Amino acid sequence: MPCQTLSDWLQAESEVLSDIDLSLKDDVKQVVIQADMEGFLPEEIEVKAGDGIVEVGGIHTENSSSKKKGVTRASSKQINFYRSFSLPDSVDTDKMEVKLKNGTFTASIPKTSH
Repeated sequence: MPCQTLSDWLQAESEVLSDIDLSLKDDVKQVVIQADMEGFLPEEIEVKAGDGIVEVGGIHTENSSSKKKGVTRASSKQINFYRSFSLPDSVDTDKMEVKLKNGTFTASIPKTSH
């Protein structure tokens, strides 16, 4: 059986994972990652940083139901995402701050004074 090519893997990933638009801004004092994550709860998002990489992933489930003429319909929608970014050597991942406020996710990683 031949090995999967990178394009096959990326295609499969796109079918499973949702497209959450994360942006990375690298300025003089810090690296900032931001995204619109309306509806996500803080515990549904995981952020790891170290060894020159920051990883952001999450799972959010929305459940809904309606009752019409004695019939109840229930549905569930799950949003899964994962992204990783390379970080410059000059960041201090131990001092990373992560916030989720009013649907906006922000991870701020300060740069060292080197």
